[in-house]
Order: sequence, then C-alpha cells, then structure tokens
Amino acid sequence: MKHLLLSLFEGFDPFTLVVIGLIIGVCLIFSPTRAVVSFLFGAALKGASKAAAIVFTGGHEVIVRVYDAHALYFKNWMPRDAIIPSVRAERSTRRL
Repeated sequence: MKHLLLSLFEGFDPFTLVVIGLIIGVCLIFSPTRAVVSFLFGAALKGASKAAAIVFTGGHEVIVRVYDAHALYFKNWMPRDAIIPSVRAERSTRRL
C-alpha cells in the first residue's frame, strides 16, 4: 500500500505543485473560471465525503458486530444465576 501511494505522487515535485497552485490562483481571479474551479473543488469535496462515509460506516459495522459477538460469548460463560442488567424499562408511564 505504501508503495502504491508513493507511486501516485512520484511525478509531483515542488516546482510542479507551485505551478499548479499559480494556475489555480490565476483561474480564481476571473469569474467564469472561478465557477469552474469551485465546481470541481465542490465535486472533489463531495466525493471525498462520500468515500469517508463509506469507510466510516463499514468500520462501524465491523466494530459493532465484533463487540456484540464478544459480549455474547462472555455472557454465555457467566453462571446461570448471574443477573445481567437490561436496557429495557420494566415500568412505563403508559396506564392500562
């Protein structure tokens, strides 16, 4: 993975990055190109946000499933007369 990331940024030396920054700076001066640059930046930001959400959701699902599996495993080893606190409310405000 490290080799892949390094190979992606191999062609960008500091001079190239400065030239790209200058081109973007000049494009932001003029109104039509400013709209294009802001559209591209917004699209990149939205794409990065969606990718981060996918990674977060997947990681959260894995962590929750692993936690639930371990909790169940350890609850099964508890003595039969152990009292496990419950989240459910035993009494409610509803009157019958």
